[in-house]
Amino acid sequence: MRWLGLAATAALGILASVPARAEKCPNMLILLDRSGSMTDPKPPPAVSKWSIAVQAVNAFVPPRQSVMRFGLAVFPSFTGDGCTPPSDLEVSCEFYNADAIAHSLSSGDPGGNTPTSAALDQAAALPDLTDGTRRRFIVLLTDGDPTCPGSDKDANTTLAVNSLNALRANGIQTFVIGFGTDVGPARLDRMAAAGGVPRVNGTCANPANPTGPRIACKYYDASDLPTLNATFDEIASVAQGELQGNSCDDSCYVIGACPAGQRCTQSIQSYDQGKYRLNLGQCVSDPCATVVCGSGKFCREGACVDTCSAPCPSGKYCDRGTCADDPCATGLSCVCTQGCDKFLVCLSGTCQDDPCRYVTCPSTAPYCDRGSCYPASAPLVPADAGTVADAGGGGSGGGCSASGAGPGLALVLALVPLLAFRLGKRR
Repeated sequence: MRWLGLAATAALGILASVPARAEKCPNMLILLDRSGSMTDPKPPPAVSKWSIAVQAVNAFVPPRQSVMRFGLAVFPSFTGDGCTPPSDLEVSCEFYNADAIAHSLSSGDPGGNTPTSAALDQAAALPDLTDGTRRRFIVLLTDGDPTCPGSDKDANTTLAVNSLNALRANGIQTFVIGFGTDVGPARLDRMAAAGGVPRVNGTCANPANPTGPRIACKYYDASDLPTLNATFDEIASVAQGELQGNSCDDSCYVIGACPAGQRCTQSIQSYDQGKYRLNLGQCVSDPCATVVCGSGKFCREGACVDTCSAPCPSGKYCDRGTCADDPCATGLSCVCTQGCDKFLVCLSGTCQDDPCRYVTCPSTAPYCDRGSCYPASAPLVPADAGTVADAGGGGSGGGCSASGAGPGLALVLALVPLLAFRLGKRR
């Protein structure tokens, strides 16, 4: 209960800066160069660039996989050699893909040339990158210049720049990482600018003099595991900045996500063989959408219901306008045995959609608790009411009763999960 109050207070304090709704979480395709040069060792210790890249990707994805839909493609493909086939989509973009990506990266070794432009063209046609309902990013990690389709690296780079321009014209931004000391800075700069998210005021190691002064560059550079990890972190920050202050949430619970006349109800999606869960919700018809209630009444589940005339005494709660015995006040355990999924609350020992989320209380009884409207701000809370399992958007909470929430506070509480996301990104 105390956490809910603090979260609501914090949400009130920044309400003006929190957007009215979140946007869908982005797709981020990691396009990884697996050409033969990625076998080159990088001392100390003497491990290959491929091994370092795999470690960095496997560190980058897990902490972000609930708010970024990651995918993986490699070029050339694991089954190819030379320049063809140019690339393979190993893992499609989705939430909680860290294990699938790690498994894919462990199943092949470097080999072949560097068909950069062809790999970008193949990526452009993927459903992951043609989904215009969400932001889309590519992280292109390469350790050298494009070596396909011919031997002229400048001509190959021009083809890659054309591919990047086409991606950007379709709303897809590409981060370009140059890994190691065999890259051509001028060529990578061209590619980074065409990708649409060049590094701002960046400096890179000079491949001609790796231990000398750094040079200005537009691409992201890395030479070992620590610098590659830092580069991935920087890219994640820039990608989050591209959301322009919006929160990321694929659920329909965010304000305005369902069409008029509909409301969002729970729909739990499982990932990685049930290892992870997300309550994305589903939009269903709102039975109160066209119901108009008289004075002193409100609509709940399609019916007009009486409000309570006064707060109920200890041991009772309001149910359709009358004070009924509260089962949670008689020793019955009303606490949920495990935390509720996001946007759900624990009521009477079960995780469920907050019955106050879609209740509009009349001005004479503006506070909601467990789907009933009260004229006072705080219905009495039994001592064993339990704790709030998830403050995902309403006034109901605890195993039994909680402080009510009128339309204004319900709006704030609906934004609490978005606030939590925003604060989490700042930690």
